[in-house]
Amino acid sequence: SSEELLDLKDDISFLFPKYSITNTDSPNIRFQVVSVQEYPLIVDNSVPILTPISIHQLRDKNISISKFSFPQYGYINLHLYQKKIAFSGFGSSKQRLKDMCYRMGAIVERAISPNTSILVSKTLRSEMAQAALKFDVPIVQDRFISDLFQSPIILNENDYKLKLFSGLVFTSSCCSKKEKESISSYIVENGGTFLNGLYSNTSIVVSKSNANSYKLKEAIDMRKTIITDNLKEVYSSPENLRVDTLPLLIPSDLF
Repeated sequence: SSEELLDLKDDISFLFPKYSITNTDSPNIRFQVVSVQEYPLIVDNSVPILTPISIHQLRDKNISISKFSFPQYGYINLHLYQKKIAFSGFGSSKQRLKDMCYRMGAIVERAISPNTSILVSKTLRSEMAQAALKFDVPIVQDRFISDLFQSPIILNENDYKLKLFSGLVFTSSCCSKKEKESISSYIVENGGTFLNGLYSNTSIVVSKSNANSYKLKEAIDMRKTIITDNLKEVYSSPENLRVDTLPLLIPSDLF
């Protein structure tokens, strides 16, 4: 809109009083300004690409332009400016998430420390997630990064907190239909996945007893964690999800 264009010109004049604005190509162009929607589509990084949001945030955050250098990829926004972000459990998709963080001004770390701002993780069961819990580092879903990348405002990370069973796959054995429905409902409500069968990616088997069912025998052979205690009591907090805190079989009554 014309109002947004006036605001942009005002921000540029304030930050770069010696610069002029042009709509034509020139070898003297210092950076290019595009909309948030256009930013991901730009493939020519001959000059840094900025958006009206990132320029306004430079001014709003009182960043000293004389000591500031734009990376070649520019910035879509500065929602994560100087925030230290770490990742756990994303494999090849991690690079895409890291690239988005860089373009929001973040510092991407390889390890967790007390100074880490946010851990983006698939599960609370990983070593990095457990370290983050120890250091009281917020742990969020990867959707926080992708939503923040497209958002005109800073989003509340608490709205993206990783749920207790995120990234974990459960199944059940020796349970009645009613018991199975109750277990499944509790797992799904807490971010987990419940499947009827036992698979290589199954994390935990919930059983009413340690009877010698075919599924339990298979689970033992596959060295799966088998819970025969009350699931809510065994996993009362994220710290309980550490693999080394649970023996392979916990014999007790489920209900």
